[in-house]
Amino acid sequence: MTPQPPEDLRRLASQKAFSLLELLIVMTLIGLITAVAAPNFGHSLSPLQARSSTNKIASILRYARSQAVTRQQVCRVMFDIPERRVTLLAKSATGATNETYRLPEGISMQPVGPGVAPEAESFSIDFYPGGNSSGGQLTLTGKSGREYRVTVDFITGITEVI
Repeated sequence: MTPQPPEDLRRLASQKAFSLLELLIVMTLIGLITAVAAPNFGHSLSPLQARSSTNKIASILRYARSQAVTRQQVCRVMFDIPERRVTLLAKSATGATNETYRLPEGISMQPVGPGVAPEAESFSIDFYPGGNSSGGQLTLTGKSGREYRVTVDFITGITEVI
């Protein structure tokens, strides 16, 4: 007498696998859903790109302040509006530092605040050895129209992202 397999194992062995047609239908549905969802996912990245550019500019400004205090020299951050470029200029005993960051396509920047002409093509913010600065505000606008503002306090030189 041969031993019988357990009931669960017999039931599992009697079940049929998926047919090739069923697998093709499921794969086609997954492909269609992906084709519809992928373009929408791309649009959701543009606000993230504007936010990350804003954070990058804020970090450049914070770095410029720290370099001014550390080196006891004036550090300047220049903003070229038409070229969408941010350049850090810092002098030291060993030479000058000139680092440039270019904004991604679709991101624009505009200086705001008193003393800045709306049609200005460039402006700069200076950081001094005492940690203070010339101050300024900058608005970045992404493809979606979402705006972010970077503010540098002229008394403390502290940079904030709003």
